[in-house]
Amino acid sequence: FFFFFFFQAEDGIRDAQESRGLGDVYKRQVSTQSTWDVVIENFRPSTMARLGLDYKSLSSTNLQLIYCSISSYGSSDSRAGHAINCMAKSGLLSYSGEERPALGGGLGGDISAVSFALSGILAALLRRQTDPLKRGENIEISMANTMMTKNMLALAKYQVDKAVPENGKEMVNGALACYNTYETRDGKHVALGGTEKKFWKRFCCAIGRPDIADCDHLKQGPLQAELKNIVSRQIKSKNADEWERIFNVKDCCCNIVKSLKEAIEDPYYSNNGMIETADIAGEPLKIIRTPIRMENTESVSYAEAEEVGISTEQILKEELELKEAELKELKANGVI
Repeated sequence: FFFFFFFQAEDGIRDAQESRGLGDVYKRQVSTQSTWDVVIENFRPSTMARLGLDYKSLSSTNLQLIYCSISSYGSSDSRAGHAINCMAKSGLLSYSGEERPALGGGLGGDISAVSFALSGILAALLRRQTDPLKRGENIEISMANTMMTKNMLALAKYQVDKAVPENGKEMVNGALACYNTYETRDGKHVALGGTEKKFWKRFCCAIGRPDIADCDHLKQGPLQAELKNIVSRQIKSKNADEWERIFNVKDCCCNIVKSLKEAIEDPYYSNNGMIETADIAGEPLKIIRTPIRMENTESVSYAEAEEVGISTEQILKEELELKEAELKELKANGVI
């Protein structure tokens, strides 16, 4: 998905606004083939209607159609926005950092939206099976809404004490010594998630400070600064690889913060198939696979993935049943 997303302008099917003639092809397939009954789009609201590919247009000839739209703010707000904007709107960004609003390093907002979209589509497929009329569904996923779901813990606390979450004062953004990161002697970091008492005790013993194991490690206030200083000094006394050996044995919810290079080379990911090396035009390319593991269903391998766009014409001929004249017209218009 993301490979296509970033490179579609170079090859394959180009921007929908340039796709003159392709809309009619899509409408034909959706209306005539029962196997083409799920549509997913992530353009701004009104774009698909302008192309004649919105839910109303397509479902008029296919009542079983399941249509999923993913956008920043949903159909009621056509403004542009990325994950950072949706995080800001939801309030999540305001307390995401220890000292000031801070961003995560990944595509959390995008992946979250896609995950909710998948859940919605699966729910709609199940509902359609049990519906006497076999009706489809029009699904709307707003990234701003998906970001709001990440406020569940903070909202529960807010409704009890009426205190707005603040940077560095919440359990998940640096307030607690037991849920924090610490620098090692060689400049790397460890990540500690010892919120449960048993893990906190094991951690304290692992770093050679059993004397702090029985303190109220979840109580906020001056105690936390003292605990952070103690833990920081202890972690600073050894290199990351030394701590890794210790924590692997102690099982105390503490591990080393890996760089991306270290992570993709970690045997954990290669052994469970999460990271796969594909051959793209003779060049090795690391691919992150789906984290879903099923015992009775074989997962798809991308070890022999093709160059993007190399099968475009074949797919259009076989799946969309386009004729040579139609392909020539699409090429002439810059669609493919």
